[in-house]
Amino acid sequence: MNKLLIMVPVWKRPEILKLFVSRLNVPNYMQTRILFLVSPEDPYFKANLKLINGFDKFIIENETLGRKKNLGLTHAFQYDWNYFIEFGSDDIFLPELWYVYKPLFQKYKYFGIKNAACYDTKTGKATLSKGYNEGNAIGAGRVIYRSIIEQVGKLWRDDWSVGMDGCSHFKIEKAGYKQYVYDNKEPLILDIKTATNLNSFFEIEGEEIETEYIMNRFSLDKNSIDPIFFTTIELTEFHNRVEIATQKIGNKKLAFEQVNTEYAAAFGRLKYKNYESYRVHVSKDLKR
Repeated sequence: MNKLLIMVPVWKRPEILKLFVSRLNVPNYMQTRILFLVSPEDPYFKANLKLINGFDKFIIENETLGRKKNLGLTHAFQYDWNYFIEFGSDDIFLPELWYVYKPLFQKYKYFGIKNAACYDTKTGKATLSKGYNEGNAIGAGRVIYRSIIEQVGKLWRDDWSVGMDGCSHFKIEKAGYKQYVYDNKEPLILDIKTATNLNSFFEIEGEEIETEYIMNRFSLDKNSIDPIFFTTIELTEFHNRVEIATQKIGNKKLAFEQVNTEYAAAFGRLKYKNYESYRVHVSKDLKR
């Protein structure tokens, strides 16, 4: 029986990680091991550990992402598997993906799907990608045979934190392996974008599609997913901006109000209500 390793780098965003874990279905036609990469400097480290309780985990520094993933995959070589897949903890995939992949596991050693959906929690917009780097498979859910990785060595550059998919694909292609890309007409994977993502929603090429279609296809409630954006905004960033403004203005209360107004304008008044808990937390300093 084929054995599959799924690796998932984790950084902050416990709300989305919880959603990811709750939707984490695996193929029943092969043995599957799931490895989460978690970082001790993550402000949500303990919360995320609770969410992945029962799964394999590897604790590693977050910087840089390339180094984190290379060391995570090196750690994973101790396990018995012959196929490797990576997902982000902000991805959701449908069980249908495994029906598409089942015959592909028997034919190819390097493959993936062409199209995926992306939902931006800030704007409420959604897009459908048109492949990655001239029609190559997207990085999420891409399948790589173990012997290919052993031949290539490090899939990612240790000093990079962006461009991961293109970097690994270039190395694999240079080693002589051609990728099979399944041209799925309907999205099987959804990438949920928040303020924490290294690659923003607007950097993803694709055509805009109806948000309602995405919500229905992935069985999501827009009212419950929108607040994710506001609970994953960096509290420390907000706090630091207040401190910087205080140095310029000379009055912490006025500085707080200024930053507060900037955030409200950036996120929209209605959605900004979901950010209230963060504002209250930061404003405690003003009462001391």
